Amino acid sequence: MLNVLLRTFFMYLLVILIMRLMGKRQLGQLSPSELVATIIISELAAMPIADESMPLHHPAGAIAIILFIELATSVIAMKSIKMRHFFNGKPSVLIHQGKIMRTELWRNRLTIDELIDELRQKDVTDLNEVQYAIMERSGVLSVIKRPSLLPTILISDGRILKNNMNYIGVSEQYVKDELKIRGIKDVRDVFLLMLDEQHTFYVYTQDQVS
Repeated sequence: MLNVLLRTFFMYLLVILIMRLMGKRQLGQLSPSELVATIIISELAAMPIADESMPLHHPAGAIAIILFIELATSVIAMKSIKMRHFFNGKPSVLIHQGKIMRTELWRNRLTIDELIDELRQKDVTDLNEVQYAIMERSGVLSVIKRPSLLPTILISDGRILKNNMNYIGVSEQYVKDELKIRGIKDVRDVFLLMLDEQHTFYVYTQDQVS
Protein backbone atom coordinates (compact mmCIF):
# COMPACT_ATOMS: atom_id res chain seq x y z
CA MET A 1 0.00 0.00 0.00
CA LEU A 2 2.84 2.36 0.90
CA ASN A 3 4.50 1.62 -2.44
CA VAL A 4 1.33 2.63 -4.31
CA LEU A 5 1.10 5.87 -2.33
CA LEU A 6 4.72 6.77 -3.03
CA ARG A 7 4.43 5.98 -6.74
CA THR A 8 1.20 7.97 -6.98
CA PHE A 9 2.75 10.95 -5.18
CA PHE A 10 5.83 10.84 -7.42
CA MET A 11 3.80 10.72 -10.64
CA TYR A 12 1.51 13.47 -9.35
CA LEU A 13 4.45 15.78 -8.71
CA LEU A 14 5.97 14.88 -12.08
CA VAL A 15 2.78 15.65 -13.99
CA ILE A 16 2.34 18.94 -12.09
CA LEU A 17 5.91 19.90 -13.05
CA ILE A 18 5.35 18.96 -16.68
CA MET A 19 2.10 20.90 -16.91
CA ARG A 20 3.79 23.96 -15.37
CA LEU A 21 6.54 23.73 -17.97
CA MET A 22 3.99 23.46 -20.77
CA GLY A 23 2.26 26.70 -19.73
CA LYS A 24 -0.70 28.02 -17.77
CA ARG A 25 -3.56 27.64 -20.21
CA GLN A 26 -6.88 26.27 -19.01
CA LEU A 27 -8.05 22.95 -20.41
CA GLY A 28 -10.60 24.60 -22.71
CA GLN A 29 -7.88 26.83 -24.17
CA LEU A 30 -5.38 24.11 -25.11
CA SER A 31 -4.25 23.92 -28.70
CA PRO A 32 -4.63 20.53 -30.48
CA SER A 33 -0.95 19.66 -29.93
CA GLU A 34 -1.14 20.61 -26.24
CA LEU A 35 -4.32 18.60 -25.79
CA VAL A 36 -2.73 15.51 -27.39
CA ALA A 37 0.35 15.88 -25.18
CA THR A 38 -1.83 16.25 -22.08
CA ILE A 39 -3.82 13.10 -22.87
CA ILE A 40 -0.69 11.03 -23.52
CA ILE A 41 1.01 12.29 -20.36
CA SER A 42 -2.07 11.44 -18.30
CA GLU A 43 -2.12 7.90 -19.68
CA LEU A 44 1.61 7.42 -19.08
CA ALA A 45 1.33 8.73 -15.52
CA ALA A 46 -1.48 6.29 -14.71
CA MET A 47 0.40 3.20 -15.94
CA PRO A 48 2.93 2.76 -13.08
CA ILE A 49 0.21 3.50 -10.51
CA ALA A 50 -1.97 0.68 -11.84
CA ASP A 51 0.99 -1.68 -12.42
CA GLU A 52 3.39 -1.79 -9.44
CA SER A 53 5.83 -4.00 -11.36
CA MET A 54 6.54 -1.28 -13.90
CA PRO A 55 9.71 0.73 -13.20
CA LEU A 56 8.97 4.41 -12.68
CA HIS A 57 11.74 5.56 -15.00
CA HIS A 58 9.98 4.03 -18.04
CA PRO A 59 6.87 6.26 -18.04
CA ALA A 60 8.89 9.17 -16.61
CA GLY A 61 11.26 8.96 -19.57
CA ALA A 62 8.37 8.79 -22.01
CA ILE A 63 6.76 11.81 -20.37
CA ALA A 64 10.03 13.74 -20.65
CA ILE A 65 10.16 12.91 -24.38
CA ILE A 66 6.58 14.13 -24.85
CA LEU A 67 7.49 17.35 -23.04
CA PHE A 68 10.53 17.84 -25.27
CA ILE A 69 8.42 17.28 -28.41
CA GLU A 70 5.75 19.72 -27.22
CA LEU A 71 8.28 22.42 -26.35
CA ALA A 72 10.06 21.90 -29.68
CA THR A 73 6.85 22.15 -31.69
CA SER A 74 5.91 25.29 -29.73
CA VAL A 75 9.20 26.95 -30.71
CA ILE A 76 8.78 25.88 -34.34
CA ALA A 77 5.20 27.17 -34.36
CA MET A 78 6.37 30.53 -33.03
CA LYS A 79 8.82 30.89 -35.92
CA SER A 80 6.72 29.48 -38.77
CA ILE A 81 3.13 30.45 -39.57
CA LYS A 82 2.62 27.33 -41.70
CA MET A 83 3.81 25.04 -38.92
CA ARG A 84 1.71 27.02 -36.43
CA HIS A 85 -1.38 26.32 -38.52
CA PHE A 86 -0.37 22.66 -38.87
CA PHE A 87 0.11 22.05 -35.15
CA ASN A 88 -2.47 24.43 -33.71
CA GLY A 89 -4.97 24.99 -36.52
CA LYS A 90 -6.29 28.46 -37.36
CA PRO A 91 -9.41 30.44 -36.47
CA SER A 92 -12.52 29.89 -38.58
CA VAL A 93 -14.87 32.76 -39.40
CA LEU A 94 -18.36 31.29 -39.02
CA ILE A 95 -20.23 34.57 -39.52
CA HIS A 96 -18.69 37.22 -41.78
CA GLN A 97 -20.27 40.68 -41.91
CA GLY A 98 -23.54 39.18 -40.70
CA LYS A 99 -23.50 36.32 -43.25
CA ILE A 100 -23.34 32.70 -42.05
CA MET A 101 -20.49 30.83 -43.75
CA ARG A 102 -21.83 27.36 -44.52
CA THR A 103 -18.45 26.03 -45.66
CA GLU A 104 -16.79 26.98 -42.37
CA LEU A 105 -19.63 25.41 -40.39
CA TRP A 106 -19.07 22.18 -42.31
CA ARG A 107 -15.29 22.32 -41.78
CA ASN A 108 -15.83 22.64 -38.05
CA ARG A 109 -18.56 19.96 -38.02
CA LEU A 110 -21.05 22.46 -36.60
CA THR A 111 -24.77 22.53 -37.28
CA ILE A 112 -26.73 25.78 -37.32
CA ASP A 113 -28.42 24.67 -34.07
CA GLU A 114 -25.03 24.24 -32.40
CA LEU A 115 -23.95 27.68 -33.64
CA ILE A 116 -27.09 29.24 -32.17
CA ASP A 117 -26.43 27.41 -28.88
CA GLU A 118 -22.91 28.86 -28.81
CA LEU A 119 -24.25 32.35 -29.51
CA ARG A 120 -26.81 32.04 -26.71
CA GLN A 121 -23.96 31.30 -24.30
CA LYS A 122 -22.56 34.67 -25.39
CA ASP A 123 -25.91 36.34 -24.57
CA VAL A 124 -26.77 36.70 -28.27
CA THR A 125 -30.32 35.67 -29.15
CA ASP A 126 -30.65 37.47 -32.49
CA LEU A 127 -28.35 36.58 -35.40
CA ASN A 128 -28.87 40.08 -36.78
CA GLU A 129 -26.82 41.40 -33.85
CA VAL A 130 -23.71 39.52 -35.01
CA GLN A 131 -21.14 41.11 -37.30
CA TYR A 132 -18.51 38.37 -36.90
CA ALA A 133 -18.42 35.01 -35.12
CA ILE A 134 -15.00 33.37 -35.01
CA MET A 135 -14.18 29.87 -33.82
CA GLU A 136 -10.78 30.27 -32.19
CA ARG A 137 -8.01 27.66 -32.21
CA SER A 138 -9.00 26.65 -28.69
CA GLY A 139 -12.58 25.92 -29.77
CA VAL A 140 -13.95 29.01 -28.01
CA LEU A 141 -16.39 31.14 -30.03
CA SER A 142 -15.61 34.86 -30.20
CA VAL A 143 -18.51 37.15 -31.12
CA ILE A 144 -18.24 40.68 -32.45
CA LYS A 145 -21.59 42.42 -32.49
CA ARG A 146 -22.74 44.98 -35.01
CA PRO A 147 -22.08 48.56 -33.93
CA SER A 148 -24.99 50.09 -32.07
CA LEU A 149 -27.28 52.08 -34.34
CA LEU A 150 -27.90 55.53 -32.92
CA PRO A 151 -31.49 56.57 -33.67
CA THR A 152 -32.26 60.12 -34.80
CA ILE A 153 -35.08 62.05 -33.12
CA LEU A 154 -37.64 63.20 -35.72
CA ILE A 155 -40.50 64.27 -33.44
CA SER A 156 -40.08 65.62 -29.94
CA ASP A 157 -43.14 66.38 -27.80
CA GLY A 158 -45.38 66.77 -30.85
CA ARG A 159 -42.91 68.98 -32.76
CA ILE A 160 -41.38 67.90 -36.08
CA LEU A 161 -37.60 68.37 -36.25
CA LYS A 162 -37.13 69.15 -39.95
CA ASN A 163 -33.36 69.58 -39.71
CA ASN A 164 -33.02 66.02 -38.42
CA MET A 165 -35.27 64.73 -41.21
CA ASN A 166 -33.15 66.48 -43.81
CA TYR A 167 -29.99 65.12 -42.19
CA ILE A 168 -31.03 61.47 -42.57
CA GLY A 169 -32.86 62.03 -45.86
CA VAL A 170 -36.52 61.40 -45.04
CA SER A 171 -39.47 63.62 -45.85
CA GLU A 172 -42.15 64.92 -43.51
CA GLN A 173 -44.80 63.17 -45.58
CA TYR A 174 -42.97 59.87 -45.28
CA VAL A 175 -42.97 60.19 -41.49
CA LYS A 176 -46.66 61.10 -41.41
CA ASP A 177 -47.51 58.11 -43.61
CA GLU A 178 -45.61 55.81 -41.24
CA LEU A 179 -47.53 57.26 -38.30
CA LYS A 180 -50.85 56.65 -40.07
CA ILE A 181 -49.87 53.02 -40.59
CA ARG A 182 -49.47 52.84 -36.81
CA GLY A 183 -52.86 54.45 -36.25
CA ILE A 184 -51.55 57.91 -35.36
CA LYS A 185 -53.24 60.66 -37.38
CA ASP A 186 -51.93 63.75 -35.61
CA VAL A 187 -48.25 64.52 -35.06
CA ARG A 188 -49.15 66.29 -31.83
CA ASP A 189 -50.14 62.91 -30.38
CA VAL A 190 -46.52 61.79 -30.61
CA PHE A 191 -44.29 62.46 -27.63
CA LEU A 192 -41.14 60.99 -29.21
CA LEU A 193 -40.36 59.43 -32.60
CA MET A 194 -36.92 58.13 -33.51
CA LEU A 195 -35.57 56.45 -36.64
CA ASP A 196 -32.35 54.41 -36.80
CA GLU A 197 -30.08 53.61 -39.74
CA GLN A 198 -32.05 50.46 -40.57
CA HIS A 199 -35.23 52.58 -40.86
CA THR A 200 -36.71 51.13 -37.71
CA PHE A 201 -39.18 53.50 -36.05
CA TYR A 202 -39.41 53.94 -32.29
CA VAL A 203 -42.68 55.67 -31.42
CA TYR A 204 -43.85 56.86 -28.01
CA THR A 205 -47.25 58.56 -27.88
CA GLN A 206 -48.33 61.16 -25.38
CA ASP A 207 -50.48 58.48 -23.68
CA GLN A 208 -47.37 56.36 -23.03
CA VAL A 209 -45.71 59.10 -21.00
CA SER A 210 -46.79 59.67 -17.43
